[in-house]
Amino acid sequence: RIRIAAGSYGAIGSVRNLQGTAQAPIALVGEGAVVIDTGQTALALHLIDPRYVVLEGITIQNTWPHGINIDDGGSYDTPAEYVVLRNMTFRNIGTGGNNDCLKMSGVDHFYIEGSSFSGCNRGEAIDMVGCHDGVITGSVFFDLPVNGVQTKGGSADVLIHGNRFINIAQRSINAGGSTDPNLYRP
Repeated sequence: RIRIAAGSYGAIGSVRNLQGTAQAPIALVGEGAVVIDTGQTALALHLIDPRYVVLEGITIQNTWPHGINIDDGGSYDTPAEYVVLRNMTFRNIGTGGNNDCLKMSGVDHFYIEGSSFSGCNRGEAIDMVGCHDGVITGSVFFDLPVNGVQTKGGSADVLIHGNRFINIAQRSINAGGSTDPNLYRP
């Protein structure tokens, strides 16, 4: 368990193979008001091939192009797995392009709970490509110019339950969407 002291921080950057175990997951936990703000110059965090990772109690704001990106590193046969985001806040993400608050590609067995998503500039609050066996619950999605939650590119078995969607310009939930065939997982 890594406890992050209250304060404002810049970009964390890319982290490859951050991997705990089922018995000992790696948890990054905000203690008090923890804010990652990159001044719209970088994304807050890019997790490549994580396993058994928990992010909790962190605010992501003023980032570009996305807030957090979690993916399988382009290796479709070994997805990112067992990722939990709990009590996270995403706001004011992007500068006018397809900028997502949370971008996930090739992530299996994920859980997103009690989080807040707003101001994802012309992108989705949560955009998934090839994500499987996930739960998105108890979260609020508001003041979004495009979509709330989007599952596409071979995503399956994602339960979106018990959330609130307020002032969404297009779709609260988009099941499907355009994905280049070579990006499908599997």
